[in-house]
Amino acid sequence: MSNLFPITPVQNNKFLVSWPKWQNIKHFDTKKRLLAVLFADIGSDEVGIAIMAGVLSGGEIDVMWINSTTWAQDVNGEYARYLEDMYDIKGVAFNREDEAIKFQDYLEKKYIWKTLQL
Repeated sequence: MSNLFPITPVQNNKFLVSWPKWQNIKHFDTKKRLLAVLFADIGSDEVGIAIMAGVLSGGEIDVMWINSTTWAQDVNGEYARYLEDMYDIKGVAFNREDEAIKFQDYLEKKYIWKTLQL
């Protein structure tokens, strides 16, 4: 099932978990929840939000890094609001492969349970 949320090694020994078959995460609440999952549930200290800034960027993916301290201090969700207004999220980069695998596993479990409830 891991092909639904592939892990791709990227530059500087980072690991990208993406969801290429689905659309961008668009809404504020979803982006805020994504950050909570990454820091609270997965337990990452730092993650990179893989973004596509739009047509002008030529469709290239860039990574914006955020650490757990910045996320914890963002009680109003301003970072998620900034992401909502400016970027299409296409995946999440991790410094360690074990964190990428843990996130991939999390996504697969959520997907399976949602599919079974239909």
